Amino acid sequence: MIVRLLSFEVIKLIIIATVLAWPIAYFGAQDWLQSFAHQINIGPMVFIISTLIALLIGWLAISFKAIQVALRNPVEALKYE
Repeated sequence: MIVRLLSFEVIKLIIIATVLAWPIAYFGAQDWLQSFAHQINIGPMVFIISTLIALLIGWLAISFKAIQVALRNPVEALKYE
């Protein structure tokens, strides 16, 4: 339950950031690629895959920290309170 709540917030922020970054990256890459002799096109799959990788990294980080906290002894946390 806690992991779901934490991951929802992080996933929401990652999606907002990637949607804002897509046009900047697309137009910046198109401008940069115009200077090369061999032209290539950037398709939407590049952006979708990069978003999925960012979501996976965010999910792994949240899961790692949640497992780390779940395995910690609660007495140690209360001792410092």
